[in-house]
Amino acid sequence: MINNAADWKRLLSEVIAGERGTVTLHALLIISATTVRPDSPLLRHEQGHVEQANELGAAYLPTYIRQRGEVSGALQAIGIPGTDRNVYKLHPMEVDANRRASLSLLWHGNATP
Repeated sequence: MINNAADWKRLLSEVIAGERGTVTLHALLIISATTVRPDSPLLRHEQGHVEQANELGAAYLPTYIRQRGEVSGALQAIGIPGTDRNVYKLHPMEVDANRRASLSLLWHGNATP
Protein backbone atom coordinates (compact mmCIF):
# COMPACT_ATOMS: atom_id res chain seq x y z
CA MET A 1 0.00 0.00 0.00
CA ILE A 2 1.22 3.52 -0.77
CA ASN A 3 1.25 5.71 2.32
CA ASN A 4 4.22 8.03 1.89
CA ALA A 5 7.00 9.24 -0.39
CA ALA A 6 9.08 6.11 0.21
CA ASP A 7 6.20 3.97 -1.03
CA TRP A 8 5.92 6.08 -4.22
CA LYS A 9 9.65 5.71 -4.78
CA ARG A 10 9.35 1.93 -4.33
CA LEU A 11 6.43 1.74 -6.77
CA LEU A 12 8.27 3.72 -9.45
CA SER A 13 11.45 1.71 -8.88
CA GLU A 14 9.48 -1.53 -9.34
CA VAL A 15 8.03 -0.30 -12.64
CA ILE A 16 11.43 0.83 -13.91
CA ALA A 17 13.01 -2.47 -12.84
CA GLY A 18 10.31 -4.40 -14.66
CA GLU A 19 8.86 -5.88 -11.47
CA ARG A 20 5.52 -4.22 -12.22
CA GLY A 21 4.07 -3.94 -15.67
CA THR A 22 2.19 -0.72 -16.26
CA VAL A 23 0.84 1.97 -13.93
CA THR A 24 -1.41 4.95 -14.70
CA LEU A 25 -0.56 7.77 -12.31
CA HIS A 26 -2.54 10.56 -13.94
CA ALA A 27 -4.58 11.24 -17.06
CA LEU A 28 -1.36 12.30 -18.78
CA LEU A 29 1.08 9.84 -17.19
CA ILE A 30 1.21 6.11 -17.88
CA ILE A 31 4.48 4.39 -16.93
CA SER A 32 5.33 0.98 -18.34
CA ALA A 33 8.31 -1.34 -18.08
CA THR A 34 7.04 -3.27 -21.08
CA THR A 35 6.23 -2.51 -24.68
CA VAL A 36 2.53 -1.72 -24.90
CA ARG A 37 1.11 -2.23 -28.37
CA PRO A 38 -1.48 0.33 -29.55
CA ASP A 39 -4.05 -2.41 -30.15
CA SER A 40 -3.44 -4.28 -26.88
CA PRO A 41 -5.96 -5.03 -24.14
CA LEU A 42 -3.45 -3.54 -21.70
CA LEU A 43 -3.56 -0.15 -23.40
CA ARG A 44 -7.37 -0.28 -23.47
CA HIS A 45 -7.33 -1.09 -19.74
CA GLU A 46 -4.95 1.79 -18.98
CA GLN A 47 -7.13 4.10 -21.10
CA GLY A 48 -9.93 3.20 -18.67
CA HIS A 49 -7.75 4.58 -15.87
CA VAL A 50 -7.09 7.71 -17.95
CA GLU A 51 -10.86 8.22 -18.19
CA GLN A 52 -11.14 7.75 -14.42
CA ALA A 53 -8.36 10.29 -13.85
CA ASN A 54 -10.08 12.78 -16.13
CA GLU A 55 -13.34 12.33 -14.23
CA LEU A 56 -11.85 12.41 -10.71
CA GLY A 57 -9.10 14.96 -11.27
CA ALA A 58 -6.90 15.42 -8.21
CA ALA A 59 -8.97 12.81 -6.34
CA TYR A 60 -7.88 10.00 -8.72
CA LEU A 61 -4.84 8.68 -6.83
CA PRO A 62 -6.22 9.27 -3.32
CA THR A 63 -9.41 7.44 -4.31
CA TYR A 64 -7.43 4.54 -5.79
CA ILE A 65 -5.28 4.25 -2.67
CA ARG A 66 -8.25 4.48 -0.28
CA GLN A 67 -10.21 1.82 -2.16
CA ARG A 68 -7.15 -0.43 -2.24
CA GLY A 69 -7.01 -0.33 1.54
CA GLU A 70 -10.74 -1.03 1.79
CA VAL A 71 -10.49 -4.10 -0.47
CA SER A 72 -7.47 -5.41 1.42
CA GLY A 73 -9.28 -4.99 4.75
CA ALA A 74 -12.45 -6.68 3.47
CA LEU A 75 -10.49 -9.66 2.15
CA GLN A 76 -8.61 -10.07 5.41
CA ALA A 77 -11.89 -9.81 7.36
CA ILE A 78 -13.21 -12.91 5.57
CA GLY A 79 -9.94 -14.82 5.83
CA ILE A 80 -8.55 -14.23 2.33
CA PRO A 81 -4.98 -12.94 2.19
CA GLY A 82 -4.89 -9.31 1.09
CA THR A 83 -2.11 -9.99 -1.39
CA ASP A 84 -1.36 -7.51 -4.18
CA ARG A 85 -2.81 -9.90 -6.76
CA ASN A 86 -6.05 -10.49 -4.84
CA VAL A 87 -6.52 -6.81 -4.09
CA TYR A 88 -5.70 -5.77 -7.67
CA LYS A 89 -8.20 -8.14 -9.27
CA LEU A 90 -11.04 -7.02 -6.97
CA HIS A 91 -10.19 -3.30 -6.76
CA PRO A 92 -13.26 -1.32 -7.92
CA MET A 93 -11.20 0.96 -10.15
CA GLU A 94 -9.45 -2.00 -11.80
CA VAL A 95 -12.79 -3.70 -12.43
CA ASP A 96 -14.14 -0.40 -13.80
CA ALA A 97 -11.12 0.03 -16.10
CA ASN A 98 -11.75 -3.49 -17.43
CA ARG A 99 -15.42 -2.65 -18.00
CA ARG A 100 -14.49 0.54 -19.87
CA ALA A 101 -12.07 -1.50 -22.00
CA SER A 102 -14.71 -4.15 -22.76
CA LEU A 103 -12.56 -6.78 -21.04
CA SER A 104 -13.59 -9.49 -18.61
CA LEU A 105 -14.22 -7.72 -15.31
CA LEU A 106 -11.49 -9.78 -13.62
CA TRP A 107 -9.01 -9.46 -16.53
CA HIS A 108 -5.48 -9.13 -15.20
CA GLY A 109 -2.74 -8.11 -17.60
CA ASN A 110 -1.48 -11.43 -18.85
CA ALA A 111 -4.90 -13.08 -18.93
CA THR A 112 -6.87 -13.57 -22.11
CA PRO A 113 -9.58 -10.89 -22.36
